Amino acid sequence: MAAELARRRPADRTPPAGPGAFPPQLSEFISDEIAAALTVSGPAASALLDLALDLATRLPGTARALRDGVIDYPRARLIAEATRILSDQQAGQIEAQIVSRAGEWATGRLRAALARAVIAVDSNRPPF
Repeated sequence: MAAELARRRPADRTPPAGPGAFPPQLSEFISDEIAAALTVSGPAASALLDLALDLATRLPGTARALRDGVIDYPRARLIAEATRILSDQQAGQIEAQIVSRAGEWATGRLRAALARAVIAVDSNRPPF
């Protein structure tokens, strides 16, 4: 829902995006709309939007696993947060390694596996 709202809400004076794409610049009020619709705080709505955008653009395997019930929201959020500092290609590498087993692991084990994977693909960055 949040990603679809972002697709439909370009910033002022920004052309709308084509079908299935995101506008070059999103409206600054999307998080406010989400907060009002879901009756959550602004920061919670922003976090939800960030996750939705990551799943829609960078982490399609994680989005599919969440949609299919293989993983839950906290695990999807962990994967997105851990890979946010990486390039799209590096995030995809980690997702390919982790997502199929993520539903079987406790969140602590998933967090540790993600930290190891981030270090392995980008040894110049500290773990999250």
